Amino acid sequence: MRVLVTGANGFIGSALVPELLEAGHQVTCLVRPGKDVSRLPVDRVRVARGDLLEPRSLESAVRGQERIYHLAGATKSRTRAGFFAGNAQAVCNLIGAMRDFGTSGQMLVLVSSQAAAGPCAQPPGLDETVEPRPVSNYGRTKLLAERMALGLSAERPVAVIRPCMVYGPGDAAFLPLFKSARLGLFPVPAGGRLPLSMIHVSDLVRGLVLAADYVAGFEGRSGAVFFLTDGQVHDWRSIGRAMAAALGSRPLFLPLPGWAMWLACQARGLAARLGVPAGFVNPDKWREARQKGWLCSCAKARRDLGYAPRIDLVQGMALTADWYRKAGWL
Repeated sequence: MRVLVTGANGFIGSALVPELLEAGHQVTCLVRPGKDVSRLPVDRVRVARGDLLEPRSLESAVRGQERIYHLAGATKSRTRAGFFAGNAQAVCNLIGAMRDFGTSGQMLVLVSSQAAAGPCAQPPGLDETVEPRPVSNYGRTKLLAERMALGLSAERPVAVIRPCMVYGPGDAAFLPLFKSARLGLFPVPAGGRLPLSMIHVSDLVRGLVLAADYVAGFEGRSGAVFFLTDGQVHDWRSIGRAMAAALGSRPLFLPLPGWAMWLACQARGLAARLGVPAGFVNPDKWREARQKGWLCSCAKARRDLGYAPRIDLVQGMALTADWYRKAGWL
């Protein structure tokens, strides 16, 4: 099968592409001009240079593809306009290219985020029937992207996936916490008891493939939305203990007051306005961090897709730490 992956050189893409190759698919990776492709097995994939914000550049990537996994997006930005461009406008342009150059059977699998649905502190967490209430610019623009994709679902197969917090080999966001845990120190916001859903990247990519297969050959399934998690409830203390176990250290939990988190996010936002590249800590992230919990349920994915998470938190953190060491990151 001919498959296109956008964001293929990113964290999730670098896990999805090998999964697709192992299944025997012909994989094309959409990569912006000048961007690094060292994470990609360039001898086994076709690299199509193009920019999702330049619609004319998408023809060669989209034409002839049977499935499109859209992973690219803006997770950090100085402005709401940046989130809109990277998340919503990009999907609008991709859909336009699919209509212009694709076929009626061409499938779109959109990787969204739990942020599009909003927070929840009550187990088992949000399910797909709950009305979305995003609290951040990132979440709101991801929800816009979802609605655009679902608007396409009357014409061709579409699946929307909302992962919770994703971690695993190749993830740069968790690296600072691993470095801190290696020293025996682990900062915990909100007393460390904030309930969280998480998923290892390997389980996520298996779920993406299952969702694509689900909507592929059956009428009435296009437009399906799924949350994906590891099926457990975590908090920052359990995360810290799992990291420390992976590193052979003992965590000393350092309470991180809300005002300190707010100050750090605002300072990082000011630096971004002065020209420093946007980072994972920013005012938009504060809007998410101040919530009472981020839980969602994968019950629908278990029931409809046959999805079953394989990697628990302790194993997942051990695999991540091992990858960091081999890559020279840790």
